[in-house]
Amino acid sequence: VLLSKDYAQAQRQRLDRHQAAVVCGERAMAELHAAALRPGVPAAYASGLTTHLATADAAGNVVTLTQTLGNAFGCGVAIGDTGILLNDMTYWFEIDPATQSPNLIAPWKRVDFCLAPMQVFRDGAFCLSLGTPGSYGILQTTVQMLLHCLDFGMPIQAAIEAPRFRYFEGRRVEMEGRFPAETRQVLSQLGHQIDVLDPWSPSVGGGQGILRHPESGALLGGADPRRDGYVVGF
Repeated sequence: VLLSKDYAQAQRQRLDRHQAAVVCGERAMAELHAAALRPGVPAAYASGLTTHLATADAAGNVVTLTQTLGNAFGCGVAIGDTGILLNDMTYWFEIDPATQSPNLIAPWKRVDFCLAPMQVFRDGAFCLSLGTPGSYGILQTTVQMLLHCLDFGMPIQAAIEAPRFRYFEGRRVEMEGRFPAETRQVLSQLGHQIDVLDPWSPSVGGGQGILRHPESGALLGGADPRRDGYVVGF
């Protein structure tokens, strides 16, 4: 993010070439000058924490990998001088006993985890690799991509690009704007609360996949335009 042209442009727009800026100071202070130029909004960087990748070789080896930090910069601890940050997934434990959640923190217990990298086999042979980032939406996005491939026979790229929805509490559903208005109307009539997302929304994941062609055996890659994935073959 810090090296991207979009970030540089956003920072450039904060500068007033006709008037000196007021800054926060050289150290953290409880009270800031009302006109102080803030360093930024931390919430804007509390994303992009989960990464999914898939790779396959000519020998038939396939790796389907989803990795996450949990929150921005994980727990803030890096391993030696490797630059590899440790995650903070214990943050996702429930701590209120009144919830009676299966994810209630306790000794010798693993946290509920929503990562769902997937491989599909037919007659013992590799068929499909799928996965995505996207918090708890991972469990919904992965299934949608899988159904597009297996039930509707879509090519891997089309299956990843197809419009997606995400179901939340109660009857609230977020749907990308590319769904037909008629579909949203019918769901509203059934009682769903429909919130329309951008046509290509990163909030419904960033799927990546590999599909093995059933006849030729060729490996076909797919990458999600909603985020920053891409396909490389050699």
